[in-house]
Amino acid sequence: MEAKDIGFESDESCLKTIEADEKRAFLVCKSENFLDDLSISPLSTKDWKMADINAGIPTIYKENIEKFIPQMVNLDLINGISFSKGCYTGQEIVARVQHRGNIKKRMFHITTGGADKALNPGATIFHKDSGVGTIVQSLKNNGQMDSLAVIGNDASTKDLSVEGMKITIK
Repeated sequence: MEAKDIGFESDESCLKTIEADEKRAFLVCKSENFLDDLSISPLSTKDWKMADINAGIPTIYKENIEKFIPQMVNLDLINGISFSKGCYTGQEIVARVQHRGNIKKRMFHITTGGADKALNPGATIFHKDSGVGTIVQSLKNNGQMDSLAVIGNDASTKDLSVEGMKITIK
């Protein structure tokens, strides 16, 4: 994912925004006390992961490796992939899908109420008895489970569930 300068870059530190979520930035610095003189609030790991989910920035865990093409996890929508440079395995398929515009599955931000445990990456999303999607990542947040999930476009408007819990698409 590309980042751009927002304030400074030096031998001691570098601050870059995230293109898909300009409310957050990466700060790399040599000093542990660097933040003391700045009005920057660091995020906890949980808050950072929740911000990723809210911004639609996926983290692909081992359970989902090779299950999705970049467009399914919306990398084309957040400028997370370039179609004009570089070479990589599968590039022809990815470019063909992009230029034909036939993307049958997309990533959605979903919630499930009253979840006692996290939904594991790779968990299957169901419409009735048919698997129609996959959990990409999830995080328990304020009594509910917030997740990113790849779901078939034709199923995204239907009644969906995961591990017996009703899904709401945000």
